[in-house]
Amino acid sequence: MAWKLNNEGAKEVGSMKQAEKTQLNNWMHAVSTGAHPKTEADKWDSDYEALHTKTSTVDDKKGVSIKCCSIRLSKSNRVYFVQVDSAQYVKVLKYGDHSEPTWP
Repeated sequence: MAWKLNNEGAKEVGSMKQAEKTQLNNWMHAVSTGAHPKTEADKWDSDYEALHTKTSTVDDKKGVSIKCCSIRLSKSNRVYFVQVDSAQYVKVLKYGDHSEPTWP
């Protein structure tokens, strides 16, 4: 099974420089074509963080571990996403500033 990425509904907050947008697009493309999100983010100084872990129901499976994560695009901008390792799934929630989103 390869990693899947969903960025539908992701919110851009604040302004991003072209280099940050390029880094974001490269990371999203790599994950959407099967790369592990942390492995891909470790290719630069991304400061990958699993900020919270919670359990939820995913695809009718109860007790699935969900990581609420972030990676750094620059000193002022981050990407916030939910990562479900067991389903190899990433949902991008927002990108831009450093304020955490409301986690689902």
